[in-house]
Amino acid sequence: MKFFKDDQDEVYAYEDQQVLEGLADGLTPITEDEKKQLLVPTVEQLTAQKKAEIQARLNEIDLESLRPIRAIQQANATDQDTQKLAALDAEAVQLRAELAGL
Repeated sequence: MKFFKDDQDEVYAYEDQQVLEGLADGLTPITEDEKKQLLVPTVEQLTAQKKAEIQARLNEIDLESLRPIRAIQQANATDQDTQKLAALDAEAVQLRAELAGL
């Protein structure tokens, strides 16, 4: 496997046969160490990933909250419903604070 990069530092990997076929034409050959350096995520990428993970969990919390909220609204909630909703709300508050800090 040989590694190459383009002008925007996008990394490409090709087998020897693919290189012979010209797929790497116009690309700059790079070493394994250079490839690793180029593929390290930036702080911005890591932050965006963390934000997306938090938002996905907040969306899950919203869905998980529907059953307990419906039970409370219909006045037939159990202690388990109120405890579950309280736990989900506490988790959501913590996640929103973490998201605000990013």
